[in-house]
Amino acid sequence: MVQENIYEDAIHEERTRIAGELDTLLQTFLSASMQLGVAADSLPSHSPVKPRLDRVLQIMDEGTKVGLNTIQSWLSQPPPKRKLESRLYLSEEVTAKEKEIIEAALRECLGRLFGASGAAAKLGIARSTLESKIRSLKINKNHFKPYPGT
Repeated sequence: MVQENIYEDAIHEERTRIAGELDTLLQTFLSASMQLGVAADSLPSHSPVKPRLDRVLQIMDEGTKVGLNTIQSWLSQPPPKRKLESRLYLSEEVTAKEKEIIEAALRECLGRLFGASGAAAKLGIARSTLESKIRSLKINKNHFKPYPGT
């Protein structure tokens, strides 16, 4: 699953890079088309070159539209869903590890949160932060006290 995510991420990144390069190419193409259009407008209407030049401009315009549509479709595709799923999985892993670390500190400090020998000092975080984490992770801090209720 992780290997698939790497390939899908790489494909998405490559598609975005190519779309950027295609956009640069289309900008150059549009600039040339505009200059050619100015040149075509300066030709006399009875010039034998005028119909051919108008046809070239028409083809350039159609090509530009196709290129822009391609860029829009490539960039509008969302990143692979598995990437989001793997982030959620990673988030769950981090939360579980965080809970494990806090419980180990509480166990080692016999449920004491503050003071020099408390879990907050051992973890290097503020007592209020530790209390907030304990609430959010639904840890029963009394479970780690040698005599519950003290």
